[in-house]
Amino acid sequence: MNETKTLRQINQTLKTTRRIIQGYEKIGLVRPCGLNKYGHLLYDQKTFDRIVEIRFYQKIGFGLKQIKDFIDRPEDEKRSILIAKRKDLLNDISVLEERHKTLNEIITCNNRENISELMLKIIKEDR
Repeated sequence: MNETKTLRQINQTLKTTRRIIQGYEKIGLVRPCGLNKYGHLLYDQKTFDRIVEIRFYQKIGFGLKQIKDFIDRPEDEKRSILIAKRKDLLNDISVLEERHKTLNEIITCNNRENISELMLKIIKEDR
């Protein structure tokens, strides 16, 4: 027997909201499999797993349109997309580490001219 979950159960389990799941439904990422006797939306395990996957992709920085474009691709294509995302995240980490270093320099600097130069350094970054 295929076990189903209500929208409320999914939201409690995944710490989401009704609007988040409705947003997924609106753009066609998921849909309920039916209603229970009280009229509450029901989702099967496959849909629950898909919501988990969508939430994961969002947490690592993908937008819903991007997710919609690649979620149903073959696993090798998704793997390539994830490898590229990992590279982007590593670059983001490097940028943030550099900003953190500069911020520490600003905090400990007593010379206003040096502070301005350090701030300008961050402003001129490509990102």
